[in-house]
Amino acid sequence: MIAGIYYLNGDAQNTLPYLDKTLALNQNDTEALLMKVNLHLYLKDKEQAVDCCEKLRKIDPQNKEIDEILDNLEKL
Repeated sequence: MIAGIYYLNGDAQNTLPYLDKTLALNQNDTEALLMKVNLHLYLKDKEQAVDCCEKLRKIDPQNKEIDEILDNLEKL
């Protein structure tokens, strides 16, 4: 996934559009959604990070990583 390359290189501005394209093709792509959560955290966009976590929780309610992220977001 091209978004992953940009993400690993720390290029947040180019990562987001590719993640959006990926999610437009498959809105249940948990890997892309988790990457988007982390990208929004990096960009200090708490609201969008929470939104992505909520989408992830609907897809994968047993994912403990989501709970950890949301717990950390509540502390901000």
